[in-house]
Amino acid sequence: MPLSGVKGYKWANATQGIQGQIVYVNTSGEADFTTGVTLWPRGVLLNAPKQGETAQVNFPNVGDLAQVLCDGTTDIVIGDRLKSNATGRGIKAGVKSATYVATEVWVIGSAEEAFTTNGDGILTVRWEPHEGHWT
Repeated sequence: MPLSGVKGYKWANATQGIQGQIVYVNTSGEADFTTGVTLWPRGVLLNAPKQGETAQVNFPNVGDLAQVLCDGTTDIVIGDRLKSNATGRGIKAGVKSATYVATEVWVIGSAEEAFTTNGDGILTVRWEPHEGHWT
């Protein structure tokens, strides 16, 4: 996994982090896993910190490959756009909405491999975060 930048942050969440979770940096300057699609996905967790410990966060450049913890409850195929679920796991973003959607959501990038396991696993993702109207 190319490391475009790694920085340590204090882990904010009472739940222990899991390597590969999608993270953001909160207004207190602490790292936490994304809890929804409206939070700017800053990077990927490289370790499994407990609350108050140092979280090592990889900040990939746009176009870099990143190893992301994904939830394969819905099958993911190569090229699928991914977004974060409420526990910082990548999930299939669905389709881009042709009509106005009140809330824009962050897409983290696209799957570089297929993932059909009904559970968690690490998936290679091309990091291309952007906002848009995705379902």
